[in-house]
Amino acid sequence: MGKYRAIPEGFMTIGKVAQKIGVTVRTLQYYDKERLFTPFAKSEGGRRLYTDRDLVMLSQLHRDIS
Repeated sequence: MGKYRAIPEGFMTIGKVAQKIGVTVRTLQYYDKERLFTPFAKSEGGRRLYTDRDLVMLSQLHRDIS
């Protein structure tokens, strides 16, 4: 069994952020790819990590784009 690495406290995964703001994971991946919004950090394994501040900014961005 591989090592389990917990998400650091104060960070959320892309799935949790997508759920909270009502968009798909693919939408957030697109925002990152097109450099519309880059997450605060990435884990050693490359997972996008978001903060509460990111959540607010993404909500505003998504509202402006929609």
